[in-house]
Amino acid sequence: MPREPIDEHSQRRLLGDKTVKKTKTISRRAFFGQSSAASLVVLASQKVSQAKPINVPREQVAGSAIEQKVDAIIARMTLEEKIQMVHGERLTGFIGYVPAIPRLGIPELTLTDGPAGIRHGPGTAFPAPVALAASWDRALAESYGAAMGAEAKAKGQNILLAPMVNIVRVPEGGRNFETFGEDPYLTAQIATADIKGIQSQGVIAEVKHYAANNQEKQRLTVSAEVDERTLREIYLPAFEAAVKEARVGSVMAAYNKVNGTHSSENTHLLKDILKNEWGFDGFAVSDWGATHSTIAAANNGLDMEMPTGEFFGAKLSEAVKTGQVSEATINDKVRRILRIMMRFGFFDRPAAIGPIDYNVQAQVGRRVAEAGVVLLKNEGSLLPLDLNRLKSIAIIGAYVDRATSGGGGSARMSPLYTISPLGAITQRVGERIAVKFVRFVPGNDLSKSDPATTGAALIADTVKIAKSCDLAIVFARDFETEGDDRANIDLPDEQDQMITAVLGANKRTIVVLNTGAIVLLNKWVDSAPAVIQAWYPGQDDGNVIADVLFGVVNPSGKLPLTFPRARQDVAVSSPEQYPGVSGKGQYSEGIFIGYRHFDKHKIDPIFPFGHGLSYTTFAYSNLKLSRTQIKAGEPLTVEVVVKNTGRRQGAEVVQLYIQDLEASVERPIKELKGFEKVRLKPGQSQLIKFGLNDRSLAFYDPAHKRWVVEPGQFQVMVGSSSRDIRLTTTFSVT
Repeated sequence: MPREPIDEHSQRRLLGDKTVKKTKTISRRAFFGQSSAASLVVLASQKVSQAKPINVPREQVAGSAIEQKVDAIIARMTLEEKIQMVHGERLTGFIGYVPAIPRLGIPELTLTDGPAGIRHGPGTAFPAPVALAASWDRALAESYGAAMGAEAKAKGQNILLAPMVNIVRVPEGGRNFETFGEDPYLTAQIATADIKGIQSQGVIAEVKHYAANNQEKQRLTVSAEVDERTLREIYLPAFEAAVKEARVGSVMAAYNKVNGTHSSENTHLLKDILKNEWGFDGFAVSDWGATHSTIAAANNGLDMEMPTGEFFGAKLSEAVKTGQVSEATINDKVRRILRIMMRFGFFDRPAAIGPIDYNVQAQVGRRVAEAGVVLLKNEGSLLPLDLNRLKSIAIIGAYVDRATSGGGGSARMSPLYTISPLGAITQRVGERIAVKFVRFVPGNDLSKSDPATTGAALIADTVKIAKSCDLAIVFARDFETEGDDRANIDLPDEQDQMITAVLGANKRTIVVLNTGAIVLLNKWVDSAPAVIQAWYPGQDDGNVIADVLFGVVNPSGKLPLTFPRARQDVAVSSPEQYPGVSGKGQYSEGIFIGYRHFDKHKIDPIFPFGHGLSYTTFAYSNLKLSRTQIKAGEPLTVEVVVKNTGRRQGAEVVQLYIQDLEASVERPIKELKGFEKVRLKPGQSQLIKFGLNDRSLAFYDPAHKRWVVEPGQFQVMVGSSSRDIRLTTTFSVT
């Protein structure tokens, strides 16, 4: 079909004077190995009679003006131009691209990955999203989003394919590092703040992957067989919050099927829920290559195909001409796209390359990484380390001389710089302490062991060096990537054996984990005096860990995931559930995922959801409710006082859980419904307030298609983790 040409000036502006070449193959997967506030700006000037003043909200006025402008453009568009708007085109250097229509003044759309950095050339490698979730800090999440939005904008990109809000269901999941964990409330809260930050920079956030996209194995074909209540209570709340609270501009439809229908043509997801029930007024985009039809996808709610027009190009044009898809349906898609483009000011400010201060970006990334570090264990207050009491440190690990800047796939970054744990610790201690580095080599080939020259050592030499030092710090990591789930949740490359051997050689051993999600620790954790979970900290990996080890940073992260003692302890543990049988993954665990499952079956995890220690201590007191009896629909305020009872300044995440004690349906023993992160000096106290509403108490009733709050008694639990509840009280709903 005819396309509007891109002029030479636009080509040079977008690609920095590089030659632009259209190709036959370009997709997000092709980019995996590569590096890579304005809101409502179009305002109406309405004349209002002074005799009858009308108070119209500014946003409503702006929205009305936008709709008028959009309708005027659509009225001038040919069918070919409309079709051009609803699919991508392949263009070298771009993850996703929709060309401009100069005749109508419509600018181009430039789409880029991803959730942990802007994959449009080298840039800032931010901490993995799971580290952000571990911060439990909404303000920091907004800063994280704003920094990514600013960098996307500076690189000439106006749609950021982030955040990823799928719930961790399968512990082996290759993209678990991209998530915000296992809990729908925590995920929704962090995602909402992240989206607000991204969009504050005039960049559209595209929340993904809608919906129930919880595994990489067979992700293109598997059908998530999930009941409506589970879908609503576990897998959709973050998307709902993105639409209703953050006003996200775009939603990405997932690869997988949901209950037998591809997400990209699933009318229940895209039309019934997203657009009709939630009132989403933005546009739904397919994941790259996830469109499977023309007529069904077009009529069932997909607005844009990416990265090409295989189904939404000539085939869609023909379907309109033959009456299989109405032009009104096409107009709705175009209207949604143009509406958001205008809302974000793209007509006045087309995508353009601009300046960015990478030092500021790095500072944001480092703050997030530090706030996300979780101190899992610290027996005998081994941490923080006192340099004045050490003469020698053994630094041991297979990958400790390389930064764990991130995972793979569409979240993989080519950072401008990195610093490894070995490099940072060596810099920090200087000449005061002898640092003995051992690069652990799995296997038993003696020719690979040469610690004196290369640092490479087998277990026997590792043990000798660990014994010879005052302290050992052993590092372990995993490898997660889009496109492939892990084979299991053990640490790879004999790292468990390495850790066990070092712990046997030196009882003053600290274990630092750079993993993207859950790993099994049961082989050695009981013998380890100190364990740190640092996730994938981004480009400042080494600096962040050194700051925590030496007490420059007091860790305040909390787990967004439950760490099990054994793989069979996890809710999803049968082949029918994962990877699925005959193309169907049965979500038979229902709403009992993560800590809900552990509570229901009275299973003790190694480290529970919400767990995280500090170098100081906190006391809870004076739990109060605004009322002990409310009617359905009435709000309730919960108050609690938290005091820093230690000697260091620190931050505590105060967590509020709810239990319905008299439910007519099976409900979790506890559900996270509030949290606040508070920073306190030694001896300082602060009053924390939580607001609860109907949704805080409700379950979804599929029969009546609504959220229900039943009369009866509810328990409020406030504490430092899901298994460290400090105070409880009850109230009743009449």
